[in-house]
Amino acid sequence: MHSFILKLISRNLKVCTIIFFCFSLNAQTRVLDDFNDNKVKGWSKFDFGSGNGYLKEENGQLTIGMHQAPKQQFFVGATYSAETFTVKDGNTLEFSVDLIGANQADSFAVLSFIPKEYDVSSLTGYSFAKDVNDLLLAKGLNKYFYDTTEGDWLSREDNVRLVLSLKGSGVSVEVTTRILDLDNNEEVLFEDTTIDTADAEEFSTGADSPEGSFIGKPGNFVLLVYHNDTNGSLPPSTVTLDNAKVSVSGASDKNKPPVIADVYPVTSSNYLNFNESISFIINDDQELVSSGVSVDLNGKKYTTENGLKVVSNENKMEVSLGGLRKDENYHAILEAVDAEGESDTRNLYFDTFNSDSFVIEIEDFNFDGGEFIDSPIVIPELDEEGDLNWEDNSYQATEGYVDIDYFDNNADLNPATHRYRPNDGVATTPALDLLRGKFVDAGGNEKGVVDFSIAEIEEGEWLNYTRTFTEGDYRVYLRQAQFTIASAISTLELVTSANDEEDQETEIIGTFLGNESGVQYRNVALTNEKGDQLITVNLAGETTLRLKQSTTDAQDFYLKQNYLIFVKHEEPAIELQFSNSVQGPYKTATAAIINEVSKTITVNQEEAVQFYRLKGISVKITKIDLAGGEVNLTYQ
Repeated sequence: MHSFILKLISRNLKVCTIIFFCFSLNAQTRVLDDFNDNKVKGWSKFDFGSGNGYLKEENGQLTIGMHQAPKQQFFVGATYSAETFTVKDGNTLEFSVDLIGANQADSFAVLSFIPKEYDVSSLTGYSFAKDVNDLLLAKGLNKYFYDTTEGDWLSREDNVRLVLSLKGSGVSVEVTTRILDLDNNEEVLFEDTTIDTADAEEFSTGADSPEGSFIGKPGNFVLLVYHNDTNGSLPPSTVTLDNAKVSVSGASDKNKPPVIADVYPVTSSNYLNFNESISFIINDDQELVSSGVSVDLNGKKYTTENGLKVVSNENKMEVSLGGLRKDENYHAILEAVDAEGESDTRNLYFDTFNSDSFVIEIEDFNFDGGEFIDSPIVIPELDEEGDLNWEDNSYQATEGYVDIDYFDNNADLNPATHRYRPNDGVATTPALDLLRGKFVDAGGNEKGVVDFSIAEIEEGEWLNYTRTFTEGDYRVYLRQAQFTIASAISTLELVTSANDEEDQETEIIGTFLGNESGVQYRNVALTNEKGDQLITVNLAGETTLRLKQSTTDAQDFYLKQNYLIFVKHEEPAIELQFSNSVQGPYKTATAAIINEVSKTITVNQEEAVQFYRLKGISVKITKIDLAGGEVNLTYQ
């Protein structure tokens, strides 16, 4: 992989220099940030939650970089989150930034327009990237409009201006990229134009997904540094930038959409204290009203009428929602709608699992024919001599037996992708997940401690895990990142025969049905095969579990798995069940909110007729009300 996106074959694109002059007519260029106050304000950092990235202003310039060498491809982003911009039919949106310089040849500076509906981690949008030679225009990870990495290189690494111009035309976006020479009266060193149409563009690798352009989609001004390290040998990358500017010409926006910013917790947060609250702010170009704000939390919609707290101050609004429950996996949808119907939406994923919950790291599978460690320690990847570290009570550098401890189709033990257990076929790679406490306590990045995941996953592969479980009922979640794969299926199985022999017998416990999450990690719950019922599994004593794969990652790095977490579960004393027929069958309403103090139950109203019953202690439903799309039941 040559750069931060898989290389695509360049297409012959027309250079239309006249567009440069057309774009400038009637444009009102303004400075978003000249970085002269030496304070990073209005920019939110993205570094996969690793803590390895930083934004620093000094000497009137912005540096985006990383503290430690990631030993793999990696990027750090800075999103201007206080304002959004939209490409519309008849207008031209132009972003620019001055590239003062980079610290090494393989450090890419990237200027991007990223629609708000997509996570920065996916780079879904329009991204113009440059290192010392190469120029790249991307629509997302592994999707190129062009890649000038061969032939007519632009060998210029500093004091140039990157320009990304987006002109709306019907349902298409005309994308023009330019490099201007700041040392020579902004002479045009490079210019190219392509059109992103409503149809699927013809990329040589990967697919144009989503098809169509990003016209009409509010998005952000984003700056990044991409660390193009393909063999783990480069020092950390930095780029230094100045004068972030924007201009809009042509059709004007009479009303800008509201902007949701400063969201807490960050998406994919794990082990959040359930006593904390979801919080965010909303900015708009007109006065905001609280009735346009809502939070959908695991299917239940909250407004100011049922728990959402809103503090308004003209064009700014502070919003919060408490009442989280412990040991829950959450999906929240934040929405703000202004008086003219313009809106902004954020998807937020997090959990409130107890930090003491039992965890199995995916790379810590059995070794030596059924051997296992109940409480493995975390150690630095390398010893003082620079060799792979090894200690008792650590899985690092252990070796499993094929067809007993694991099965993997990989016969090529590439050292770059088999760092944790180099003698096993299972590929391991740094997880780029939010850094957890045990890795911080072991020394973190500064001590060379790495949180590994597995990759290069293929259907039919499996891993065995033997552990001694405290007796109890558990809900199980698989932590994984799934990029441009619509669905990924794994199963959790119980090994019912000896774990130190071949041809082991197993029983399926449940299924992990993963959905696309981008490059960020997310919890996938153990459910039944259809995914409509959470599975509770009782475990006690020494038990061997198997994680079996039913999906092949054709690109080898689009699906990564980090850990299994076993969350203690106690069934509520009361359970609400529902059915479309009075005769049944009845299913548990897992999203129902049961308040045993007030003896009330709230559940979302469905379009079809529903019948309800209570299971558990001897109680009966005494009252049912319908209000605001919810069913409110009272029992005694």
